[in-house]
Amino acid sequence: MKVALDIGHCSTGDQGAVSRDGLAEHPFWAQYTPAIVRELEKLGHQVRVFRREDYSRSIKNECVAINAWGADVAVSLHLNSADSPACKGGHEVVHYDGSKKGIALAKAIDAQFDLIAELADRNIRTPYANRGDVFLQGTVCPAVIVEGAFLSVDSDVEFLHENCLLYTSDAADDLLCVDLGGRRII
Repeated sequence: MKVALDIGHCSTGDQGAVSRDGLAEHPFWAQYTPAIVRELEKLGHQVRVFRREDYSRSIKNECVAINAWGADVAVSLHLNSADSPACKGGHEVVHYDGSKKGIALAKAIDAQFDLIAELADRNIRTPYANRGDVFLQGTVCPAVIVEGAFLSVDSDVEFLHENCLLYTSDAADDLLCVDLGGRRII
């Protein structure tokens, strides 16, 4: 199986969400994605990491590259943030509503998150305010956006600091090894 992993945001400029203690979304995934790649490759999958060094390479171009590579599934790795102090944090998986396989992939990944993460389950959802639409609709394979935790919630950040290597290794072993309609897709 060909697995495309997209590291959200970019290494210069917009690094995504940032916690109060400076943990930033893009550097987090840039550091831990190699562990996910190694685990997926041990399982016999071909894995390619797609990441933007800056925003000169658009998300649309990223989708073109993922499609040209012939990915069987695409997962964009993110961490979330919220302005509201009422936000309880947690994990969620975003899918395109028009893709039955994408919805199944999102449900399967969310179920695995429930097994490995001590974070609130925010379930699966469609994009809000068109955030993520370009990635989810631009890939021809099933695609999801994984929001692994909220960097605006101290307990989520603490969980990441204490468990990040285990969390990302489990993400490869359990989170991404899912079944769609009786066929293991990753």
